[in-house]
Parts: sequence; C-alpha cells; structure tokens
Amino acid sequence: MSEDINVNLLQEIEGASILEDKIQIDKSKLRENELMESEQVYKRLFKLSPDAIFVHCDGKIVLANPATESLFNTKDLIGRNVMNFVHPDYINIATSRINTLYEGGIIAPFIEERFISNDGTVIDVEIGTSLFKYGDKSSILVVVRNINKRKSIERELRENEALLREITENISDMIAKIDIDGTIKYVTPAKNDILGYGVENVIGRNFFDFIHIDDKKNVESGIKKLISTTLNQKLQFRGIHVDKRIVWLDVSFSTMLEDNNKVVGLILSSRDITKRIEDEEAMKKNEEKTRFLNQAIEYDRFRTDFFANISHELRTPINVILGTLQLMDLKFKELFNENEKKSRGYLKTMKQNCYRLVRLINNLIDVTKIDAGYFEIHLSNCNIVSVVEEITLSVAEYVENKEISLLFDTEMEEKIIACDKDKIERIILNLISNAIKFTNPGGNISVNIFDGKDNVVIAVKDTGIGIPKEKQQLIFERFIQVDKSLTRNKEGSGIGLSLVKALVEMHGGKVFLESEINIGSEFRFELPVKQLPDNEAVYVNNNFNANSNIEKINIEFSDIYF
Repeated sequence: MSEDINVNLLQEIEGASILEDKIQIDKSKLRENELMESEQVYKRLFKLSPDAIFVHCDGKIVLANPATESLFNTKDLIGRNVMNFVHPDYINIATSRINTLYEGGIIAPFIEERFISNDGTVIDVEIGTSLFKYGDKSSILVVVRNINKRKSIERELRENEALLREITENISDMIAKIDIDGTIKYVTPAKNDILGYGVENVIGRNFFDFIHIDDKKNVESGIKKLISTTLNQKLQFRGIHVDKRIVWLDVSFSTMLEDNNKVVGLILSSRDITKRIEDEEAMKKNEEKTRFLNQAIEYDRFRTDFFANISHELRTPINVILGTLQLMDLKFKELFNENEKKSRGYLKTMKQNCYRLVRLINNLIDVTKIDAGYFEIHLSNCNIVSVVEEITLSVAEYVENKEISLLFDTEMEEKIIACDKDKIERIILNLISNAIKFTNPGGNISVNIFDGKDNVVIAVKDTGIGIPKEKQQLIFERFIQVDKSLTRNKEGSGIGLSLVKALVEMHGGKVFLESEINIGSEFRFELPVKQLPDNEAVYVNNNFNANSNIEKINIEFSDIYF
C-alpha cells in the first residue's frame, strides 16, 4: 500500500518537473520572441532614423544606416576608415573622444563638428558617441545630425545682425525703443545722437523729457492714436539739444506687439530736419521778399509813369508862363510906367523861378527816360577841348557876379572824340553850377582838361565848403543832398549829380570825387578816346554860341540867385 503511494508520488513529482521544464521552455521562447521583436524594432529605427547612425571598430566602419550613406553621399562605407570623413580641423578632437571612450568612458556628449562627404562637400554636424559592443569587440557607436541648414540660418542671422548694427551705427537717423510709458530702453550709438546727450544719459529717462514743451501735447496725442490703432504715425516736432538749442525732428513711430497683439513698446526713427526747416523758412522769406520786390518794381514803374506824365503836363503851363514873362520883359516900358526898378525885379524873380521849374521838370523827364531805358545820346565827332572851353567861358560873367574867379586850362588844343555835344555842355554847366553854390565869394573855380592814354579827363575844382567823407559815396545817388535841413543855404532837387553820373556812363566814362571839408571839392569825369568811323561820323560845330544859348545857361543856373 505504502509502495503504491510512493510510486504515485514519484509520478506526480516527475510530472510536475516535466511541466516546469515546459513552462521554462515557454518562457524562454517568449523572451526570445520579445528579443526578436525588440531587435526588429531597433533595426527598423536604425534603418529609418533621419539621423546618421554608424559603428566603427578599430577605426573601420562596420555598420551604417541609410542616413549615413546619404550623409556621406556613398553606399561604400563598410571597411572605410572613419577618419577619412572627419574634417582636418576636427581630427584631433575626434581622436581624443575615441581614446576617452576606449579608456573607460561610456558616453561622450553631443558636440558640433564638421565632416567631409565622399564628394568633398563640407557638412556641419552635431555628433554624439558612446562605447558599444559589436560582436565580441568594443566599438564606437556614432549618432550624427546634419545641422547645415541650422548653421546656415545662424550665419545668416549673424550677418543680418552685423549688417543691422552697421546700419544703425552709421545712418544719420537716430533709432530708439521706448515702452508704452515713454521710458527709453534703447538708443543707437552716440555718433548718431541728434540731441547730443549720449546713450548713457538717456537710457531709463522718459522720452518726453527731450521734447519742447509746446509740442508735448501734440506728440502725446499722436502716440495715443498709434497705440489704439497700431497704425504707424509720423510726426514733426521740436527737441531740446543738450546745449539748449532747438532741433527740429521728423520721427516715425511703429508699435511692438505681443502674441496677443497687445502693444508693449514703440520703435522711433528720428531724423534731424532743422536745416530743411530753416531752408523752408528762408525760402518763405525769400518768396515774401520777392513779392515785396515785385510790388516795389510795380510801384516804381507806376511812379516813373506818373513822373513822366506829370512832368509833361507841367512843362506846357510853365512854358506859357515863361513866354508871357519874356513878352512882358520886351514890352516893359509900355506896361510899367511907374516903379520901373521894382517891377523889373518882380519880373526877374518870376522868370528865374520859371527857369527853376523848367530845370526840375527837364531833370525829372530825363531821369524817367533813363529809368525806362528810353533816354538816348546822339554821338558825333567833336573837339572836346573847344566844347568844354566855350561853355566854361560863356558862364564867366555869371561866376564873376558871385565874386568867384573862374579859370580854364588844358594840356592840348584839340582832341576829337565821339560824344553828344549837348549832353557834355549840360554836364559841365551842372558841375560849375554846383561849384558856384558851395564856393564863398573870393574863392576859385577851375576847369581843366587832361590828356590820358586812352581817355580824356575833365576836372571841375572849387575852393568851397567841401563834402564830408561819409557823404561822398552817396552824393551821386538820386535825391541825395549834403544839407537836408529846411534852412539849407543852397537850393536844389538832388537830381543833378545823379543825372551827371548817368550821362557820363552813357558815354562809356566814369565819375570821381575828391573833397575835404573847408578845402574844396574836385569832380572829375573820364571819357574814352574813340571816334565814329568815317561812314558814320558827323562833325558838328564845336563853338558854343553864348548869345543863342543864354536860356540854357539860365535854366542850369536857375538855383543860383545873382
């Protein structure tokens, strides 16, 4: 009985042992399947990985995935020396990492290196290495990521940053960054500092501290509009320079936004437009001056026309009055039986004042013609010596009546030049008339002719009261008189010398003045020595007939009371 029990027990134990072995076999198969599946997964990952993965042993590549073949641009990798693909600049680094792994290291961290593909292309890579058991040998597992694109982007970013820095440091505009409260966070370098404060003195300060007080409200309004609409704004306003002067700024504002489109700051691009504003102001002033000038020209034209018209209108009644006075002078004895001397004095006074009016009207008409460009001189070949001598001698009696000595002298007897005889006579009469006015009794007046190389010089010199230095530059200006007081001793309109200057210049000559107070004055004018050609020449009578030209003398001397 007991033996049967033992047999059964043995059978059960044996069955259990077989079952256990079977279970162990099943487990082993399961692990083997799992390993196979895991291996298949790793093989797929190895094959499909976008990163290059390869193994090298004793420097030779023993395993490589397709990405490695693509990276090195060759399928012929197995057995190749790994160092053939390492850039020369990184040979030492790669060798050192390999030695470190073999000497006990397990994993070397990722670093950036450079490889060279089979066709010689340089590749920027990020590489990680670890010790790896391949077969029964210690090997190196290498994982390589191509970072050419990233490095290209980085290089482009660096170049753009350098370019932006170069631009911001050298453009004439000043660029600044401020927050929405106006605090300055960034500003371009000092050499572009339009306001002259320096970068270190503006960072952290408020933008409005540098704006002219009268413009702050307008700028604040523009910034509020910019923040609310995010539309770029462009404003012109005045800034305060460090030296307290005003600088006009042209500023473009743009917003800086967060991801939710919230405005977090502003970018300002400022340009100094002070010179432009000043030029515009100057242009406006010039336009204003031009407008006033045109008005003045128009007024002067109107005045010239008025003088021309009024002068002609005045000449007719004056000539009628003068003619009547001359007739009365001829019929004096028939008209005046009593108070003969007194009446003749009245006639003389009236006639002289008529001459004065005629002289003034003639001068006004001539000046008006000169201004309008209608005045003409009629040249003929004349003996200038005879013309000057005769006109001088013809007024000798008038000069002597003022108890003044008149002298004439010449260096030559004859000099034929092209001139307008009537205008020369008028010049000489005017200069002698002026000399008489300002020379006291007992003084001297001399008229001299000098022979220059290319010109004839005619001088009228007196020993009169002289002309102050400060007046000598103005004496030939129209309506200028040395004595402007209402009680001045001598009469005159201030037109005569300006007319003398114009007549001389129309002959191609020049007028000069030398004068000293209480010593006297000398008026000299030069006439060019030139003659009309024979086919144009007109020779006129050089003699001045005093009897036939008494009225001309009376007119020119009408400001002098004898």
